[in-house]
Amino acid sequence: MKKFLSYVFVTALIVFSITGILFYKNTHAREDERFRLYVLGDDLSNGYGLAPEDAFFSRLNEALVKDGYNNIQLINGAITEETAENAIKRLDKIMLVKPHAVILELGYNDFSNGLKTQTIEAHLDKIITFFKEKYIPVLLVGVLPPQGSALEERENFTNMYPRLAKKHNLVLCPNFLKDVLVGRFGTFDYKNFQHDGTHPNAEGVKIMVKNFMPHVKRFFKTME
Repeated sequence: MKKFLSYVFVTALIVFSITGILFYKNTHAREDERFRLYVLGDDLSNGYGLAPEDAFFSRLNEALVKDGYNNIQLINGAITEETAENAIKRLDKIMLVKPHAVILELGYNDFSNGLKTQTIEAHLDKIITFFKEKYIPVLLVGVLPPQGSALEERENFTNMYPRLAKKHNLVLCPNFLKDVLVGRFGTFDYKNFQHDGTHPNAEGVKIMVKNFMPHVKRFFKTME
């Protein structure tokens, strides 16, 4: 009888150990299979001048979790003062994290540095094509150019994003700063910006995320 009980105990211990190992492996497999969403952006995505918890990246992550997107790993690849021209140089490095999809928010700094829209568009086109060839979906984010630039060039820059979205059949967020930069009677209200008048403050970021979420959800639906 004692031998029988010992046999049962040892068998149960082995089964329990195997089950524990399998559970550990399955848990880690699920973590590895999380949907990796890479944010390739500049100051606006990176949260320039803000506390980390107030940055667009952090607020977007909170919004995704709140809406039940718990299996998404948001990867912050946004860099202050980043340009589309420079981002091309690090595309291979980005692939090391094996992104499943990309949010592309670039172009403003290129324009501010004096590049012509035609050149910026070519750079963004190259980035989009790079990911398309690897079957990685891209959500394109449009930004408005500085007001001090020439009207014709501003209009060309603004229309650049819809052109690229149409060419590559992308989901487009046409204006990243919608309702953040508000025009009133021919002037702009900068209450949602930091003192530099260029980068959104914490309240401005909340507005950005609220307006951005419908585009993200539409983006996810294209991959179902």
